Amino acid sequence: MKKITSLLALLLAFMMLFAACGGAGTTATSGTTASSTTSASTTGTTASTGTTATTGTTATTGTTATTGTTAPVTPPVERKTIKILSIGNSFSDDATQWLGRILIDMGYNIYLGNLYIGGCSIDTHWANAQSGEKAYDYRVSQWGTWSSTKQSLEHGIKAQEWDIITVQQVSQNSGMPETFGNLQNLLDYINANKKNPDAKVFWHMTWAYESDSTHSGFPNYESDQMKMYNAIVNAAKSEILTNEAFTGVIPSGTAIQNLRTSYLGDHLTRDGYHLSYDVGRYTAALTWAKLLTGQSIDAVDYVPKEYPNVANHLPAIKEAVNNAVAKPFEITPATITTHESMTLTEADKAFLTAQGKNPDDYYLLDLDLMVQSFYNSSTNSTRLSKAANDKSALLKFYFSTDIFPKNDIPNGSIIRIDAGYQYRPEGWTALSAVTSPRPENTTENVVVVDDEWWGDFKYRAFNIAYEGAATEVTAADFKAFQIYVPKNPVVEKPVEKPEKNAKTTDEALTLAGYDLANYKKVELTEYLHEYYISNSKAMTLQNKTTNPTATNLTYFWATQIFDKAAIPEGSLIVVLNGYQYRPEGWQTQNANNSSGRPDNVLGSKDTVVPVDAKWWGNFNYRAFNVAKAGGSVAVSADDYTAFAIYVPVA
Repeated sequence: MKKITSLLALLLAFMMLFAACGGAGTTATSGTTASSTTSASTTGTTASTGTTATTGTTATTGTTATTGTTAPVTPPVERKTIKILSIGNSFSDDATQWLGRILIDMGYNIYLGNLYIGGCSIDTHWANAQSGEKAYDYRVSQWGTWSSTKQSLEHGIKAQEWDIITVQQVSQNSGMPETFGNLQNLLDYINANKKNPDAKVFWHMTWAYESDSTHSGFPNYESDQMKMYNAIVNAAKSEILTNEAFTGVIPSGTAIQNLRTSYLGDHLTRDGYHLSYDVGRYTAALTWAKLLTGQSIDAVDYVPKEYPNVANHLPAIKEAVNNAVAKPFEITPATITTHESMTLTEADKAFLTAQGKNPDDYYLLDLDLMVQSFYNSSTNSTRLSKAANDKSALLKFYFSTDIFPKNDIPNGSIIRIDAGYQYRPEGWTALSAVTSPRPENTTENVVVVDDEWWGDFKYRAFNIAYEGAATEVTAADFKAFQIYVPKNPVVEKPVEKPEKNAKTTDEALTLAGYDLANYKKVELTEYLHEYYISNSKAMTLQNKTTNPTATNLTYFWATQIFDKAAIPEGSLIVVLNGYQYRPEGWQTQNANNSSGRPDNVLGSKDTVVPVDAKWWGNFNYRAFNVAKAGGSVAVSADDYTAFAIYVPVA
């Protein structure tokens, strides 16, 4: 009897299975309602009864049975492919770094290309088009990860059937229409070589520098952020909107300017002009994604795993981007003016009150803290962490902050560390430099930031640990370290010096208060359209012979190499306003400089520089690359008179 019952049950099961599979156009359910969802991983959909249906529908159980009907089937959404090529420089690199992953998050397959030369102008792009030189780092991303090869402009344009091609001007000239002379030549070249005749060309409208930027091109706009922003906008209106070759403008500059009106303030770059790796780059990328796809960004929630703090600021970023796309040529003030991560707790308020400060005048700096991590400024500016699979046994004793440029921690900021903890305020004069000696640890509970605290550093970061650094830390220790930033820091504008208006170097010295009778001018040997790169090319002059792929040689002239006897202490280095120089340095002959390449010196800021032991530092040899302010304008022998060296009369 049991066997008969089993056979009947088995027969009934087969009948039910046949009914469930149904005939063509019919879906039978046993106490179910068919769902209209689909699964991309099967030819049909997944049944919740433990089997996989392959007829195009999903059966579910536990609801009212229906027969003789066909459940509507929603086909899987196909991912669109978008191919974007940027013809640019470091600013296109900033804008596209996170673009691929954002577009993937928005449902696109992507192929991105970036023809990159640092500081590349429209004129240089056009020169490269004519020469065919493989002068570019051709950076590509297909799955959100970038790779690079050395290629020509033509190769990059012809590499794919691009949907979109973007063009931009070098940042310091982006608000100067007179520098756009070769733009039409470049556009004609692009249109003649693109494989997709329907590829659209967009203009990337870049951003103004931070208010205290030391970029050599900032004087082009009187070192005024709003003058630079307005000039960039006006150049786009006059040179781009009037040119039918362009489909539109990507308003990255306006998105950044919008975001500067939020609680984030004027802290969106890593060096005064390149965007910060986290919020700055993300904002530009989201602007590209919104403008180029025309899609809503409201549901975008991708955040780079390297910079999880971006998630805290997505509402402010999206507001800035949406407003920029809606009104690309004007600033829309932010309505999001604060964030909980910056809000003072009652304990914070009590602390500030005890310091004699009004808590309403301060906010908390977003530190981007990471457990089990630290920096070592004597080797580099990389944050070592367990997240990067570093094997250092010391990591468990430390947590660390992000790296902050000087304007993120202005004078008047207050650094607080709880009793029982210590921190090391790592510092760098440049992110490519190393620091010796390394800053010492401190347990001082309260430090007020001033010029002496910053010293020569332009960037600082913090390693925090228990005093003695022998106790393992966790995220619960984060509250032991805070930085309070004044909402309205006092920023002293440098006093205009009379020597900045001098017409000759002799006049500059006289206006600076020096007696010319006490000095004699050094006879210079000038090398036109040549320069040194002390940290990678030893003492070799770069010219068309030694570096035939260099595209910026016409912007520079160089001097001979000097030792300490030729430029003794007490000498004076003079450069006129409108020019700049880089005082390259070496410890030994015919060896690369391992201390970090010296920064440019601007005539608009330091017309006269006295030579002392600090100026020589560890160097035993120095030479000078001289250029016009901005570094992207050709020089000639007529410009030699803008630079001079004076040594004391014996």
